[in-house]
Amino acid sequence: MYRIMKRSLLNSLYSCIACFSAPFVVSTQVNLIINPNCDVYDTCPETTGQITRAIGWTSYDSWGTPDYFNICGVNPPATIPSYLGYQLPLSNGGYINSAIFSAHKPANFIFWTGSENIQSRESFIGTLNDPLRAVPHIIEFYVSFGNIGFDDGFGGGDGRIATNAFDMLLLNSNSLVYNSVSPYINSTDVIKVYNENSVINDTLNWIKLSTCFLPKGGETFFAIGSFRDTTQILLEYSGATLTNQYVAGYYFDNFSIFECDTCCLGEFPYEDHVSVSSNPGTDNNPTTFSVLINPNTTGLFSIFDSAGRLIEKHEISELLTTILLKKDLAVGIYHYELSTSNGIKDVGKILVNSH
Repeated sequence: MYRIMKRSLLNSLYSCIACFSAPFVVSTQVNLIINPNCDVYDTCPETTGQITRAIGWTSYDSWGTPDYFNICGVNPPATIPSYLGYQLPLSNGGYINSAIFSAHKPANFIFWTGSENIQSRESFIGTLNDPLRAVPHIIEFYVSFGNIGFDDGFGGGDGRIATNAFDMLLLNSNSLVYNSVSPYINSTDVIKVYNENSVINDTLNWIKLSTCFLPKGGETFFAIGSFRDTTQILLEYSGATLTNQYVAGYYFDNFSIFECDTCCLGEFPYEDHVSVSSNPGTDNNPTTFSVLINPNTTGLFSIFDSAGRLIEKHEISELLTTILLKKDLAVGIYHYELSTSNGIKDVGKILVNSH
């Protein structure tokens, strides 16, 4: 959490078979995040602000000190449960604790640090096993509202903010930014993981958040925080502090990012394409085509033998159509072709191996 919460802000697939492989590969739900459940650590946490103890995780902004808590923690509050909250991990032994932003009551996100005004935000970075491909993905993680809020260090009470502002940024490096707000981040790159018109204020249960997104491609890190503009943030205050300063503190656990063509149908513009499984195919394990076209378009999917004779054809009108190659075809090479009403054409080859 921000140091203001602890006392003071200022101290704070398929095998490719020669020419017979399809031009696209069906996505599989493989979690791309390193240490997604925050359970693997290099050293047990001893105090607050030690998110780097969790393998693959680090802070994103210089004003924030997100926490890593684990049941192996040496001292309070790094242990679970601790005086910062009674929530238990969703799985195994660890989770992240972060105050994704702070605000005064009434709503005022700007703080005087003694030298300048800032928007006080806290965010953290996760690491991916492989660079993202420029295809639809989905992110999922769980949050729980913290039952401890701002502590001004003078017995000022327990100021908390429940919010809806859970966002993600895709990154090419895990470099620290000065503050996780514009102009230090690109506001056009903000992905709203939770976009409901309601706050999350459940301190008992873990709430699953998820959204689809389309990477530019090549990103190897992601940041989680509250990156959206303050005009898009809902606030629900509870508790009180002498300084009228409140925080949105949450626990985070069980992250996943994976490719998922079929999770986001119609949500993003994409090139029409055909994915092929079981290539070569047999009667017992026939070749299957997954045909994906853009919304408000139609298509014609045709299969030809090596001599160019039409074997079968299918009119396509759904976003996703699954076609099973018919049985009893002669062993040999076959060609498929998808043509769509918006002028896209996909072609490829398959091999029927044996009966």
